[in-house]
Amino acid sequence: MYAYIIQPDCMSIAQLTTGSMDLNKLYKLLSTDVKEVRTIDAVRDYSNPDNTDLIYIDDEGLLIDENYAFSFNDNAYFGRGIVIGTDDKGNNTSPIMPIEYYMKSIRLPKGVIKTEDFYHPPVFVPMD
Repeated sequence: MYAYIIQPDCMSIAQLTTGSMDLNKLYKLLSTDVKEVRTIDAVRDYSNPDNTDLIYIDDEGLLIDENYAFSFNDNAYFGRGIVIGTDDKGNNTSPIMPIEYYMKSIRLPKGVIKTEDFYHPPVFVPMD
């Protein structure tokens, strides 16, 4: 199985190979130098009905003063993201969408941003 990791702290989106993706592994992969992840949430791409992938995010990403962030389809998320596919029973699988789909849809700002500025959306730069 493989997944995609969205790393605004490294300004990258990369594919990683894993035997499985349990909760502890998700917490570890989502944690950064500014925040240890303890709770997660999952978001879907509702703009594309064929996409059954999930993006796991830090559910408490806004609870610190500064954090890394990314936007996906004009929604901002704080911290890293992990893209994982799902089957019809809800089990984790490799994503069905290619990594290029996410590279075109995700914007990454440079460095940490003040989470209080979330009410005034940050400027995100496209991946080249």
